[in-house]
This record gives sequence, structure tokens and C-alpha cells, in this order.
Amino acid sequence: MKKVIVTIIVMMMVVTGVSASSAEFKRVVKITDVAKLEKLSKSNKSDVLQAVAANPNTPAHILVKLTDSKDKWVLAGVAYNKNTPIYILEKLSNKSDDDILMFLAMNKNTPLYILEKLVEKGGPLTKTMLIDNPNTPVSVLKRLTKDKDIVVQALAEDKLKSRMKNSGTQVFTNQELSVLKQKADDGDFDAQTTLAKAYYFGKGVKKDDKLAFKYTQMLALQGDFKSQKAVAFMFLKGVGVKKDTTKHCEWQKVIADRNDIPKLERAYAATEAGYCFMQINDVKSAYKYWKLAADNGDEMGTRNLKKLCIDFPSYCKQ
Repeated sequence: MKKVIVTIIVMMMVVTGVSASSAEFKRVVKITDVAKLEKLSKSNKSDVLQAVAANPNTPAHILVKLTDSKDKWVLAGVAYNKNTPIYILEKLSNKSDDDILMFLAMNKNTPLYILEKLVEKGGPLTKTMLIDNPNTPVSVLKRLTKDKDIVVQALAEDKLKSRMKNSGTQVFTNQELSVLKQKADDGDFDAQTTLAKAYYFGKGVKKDDKLAFKYTQMLALQGDFKSQKAVAFMFLKGVGVKKDTTKHCEWQKVIADRNDIPKLERAYAATEAGYCFMQINDVKSAYKYWKLAADNGDEMGTRNLKKLCIDFPSYCKQ
């Protein structure tokens, strides 16, 4: 992983004429001590910040802070880093710089809805990286075969043929699917995970958002944190299920109430829960969750809490 990040980022800095010491970059990108990375994240040297952003050991809370950088190569490192929270990846997907979007397209943790967004927003280089991402579903590759860029068209067609040749249009036989579904219905976690991913990404089976939601919700009800986030999102956007902001809010509350997940993930959910309660004029509960968000380091939660305390001072007694 480290070699891949070093090679790609340094290559792009050289190609685009960005001045940076590759030796310094390579030194910093290999650091494993979080305390050192925290200290280096406050550096005023561009190559140091780029390396901290690309370092696979950099924790989420540092990556979140680095998104305030005006250096596009710092943002590119954040976009590619496996530890970057999904809400930050979504924020970066709104950038117009193709050099940033390219690294977002390369990140294997970038969710499907962002990959689909990059088909419309990205340039040829971003689309090329999309084609190379093993998690890019067949449906996206098919769209790219009709791209206006003939190189992108050709690459997408080759990748599509390769996918079909290597795995066929259906990896699972009907019998295998039947066994998996029975196990999933009986509560088998691994079977639920396999089916949720298969139907969501269209890998090995025909993509089916309704079935993806069904098995993802099973996992969420078993307490799987990532699946709980996914179900909250699916209710919000109407992916495989009818849009339901009430259900979305209920799942954000479930996540926020957990104390066994990363602080920033909990904080983000708490911020969302706070919005939900304000929509129904439950100021007391909004205060509770925005305070939780602030206590766990979410800047938006902190700002919301300050505004609430101005508008409703009686809820903010120290």
C-alpha cells in the first residue's frame, strides 16, 4: 500500500511540475507513530503535508483537518487514503479539479454513489482510474463505453470484456445463491455480507438495489456499524427502498448512541441526528446530540451547538 501511494503521488507531482522533495515525502509517508503524524500535519511544508495525507497510518481525525488545505495534492492524498471517512470523500467529490477526483476514483473505499457521480463529473483521467478500480460495477463500465472520449470508450470496453471473461456474468450458480439466501435468512453474518455486496455492486449477480438493501439491513440489525451507516444512507437517498427521512434519522441516532466506534464517525452521526431533531422542533434532543458531536470533535456539530445556545440559551446551562 505504501509503495503504491508513494509512486502515484510522487509521479503526479513530477508530471504536473509540483516542487517537492520526494525523499522527504517517502520518509514521512512511512511513519507509523500517530503522535508524529499529528505534529507533522501542522507543518507549513507542502511535501510534508502531502505525505501525511497519503500515509496509510494517518487516522481519520487528521485527514478531516487536512481537507481545509488549499494544496490540491494534499487533498488528493486525502481522497485516496483508505482511512478517510465517507462524508469527507463525498465533500471532495464536489471539487472541480480532475487531479483530486482522479485519486477519489482510485480509492477502493469510495462508495458506489460517488463512483457514479464521477462518471458525469470527472475528466478522462478520472474516468480511466474509475475503469481500473476493481469495485467499479459493470453498470458504470457500460456507461463509460459510451463516453465521448474514444480512449475512455476503448479502455472501458476492454475492462468490461475482461470482467466477463474472468468471472462470467454470474459468478454464483442458482444453487449457490439459494444456499446463501437460506443461510442469510437464518442469520448467518458472512452470507448476509456476501449477498449485500454482490447485489449492491452487481458483482457475480445482476445488480439489485432492493436485495442489497434487504441484506444490508439484516447486517445493520445485527449491529454491524458499516451496514448501519449504509442503511441510513439508503433510506436518505432512496436506494433500494422508499425514501424515508424518519428511518434515516433513527439509524443516525443508533450510530450516535454507540460508544464502540471511531469518535469522528460517532460525531458525524450525532450531527446528523441533531439536524433530525431540530426538524421536529425537539431542541432538547438536538442539543444532546450536537453536544455529543462537539465533544467528539466534529466541527459542524460544534458550530451548530454554538448557534443553538445563542437561539435557545436555556438549554445550554453550564
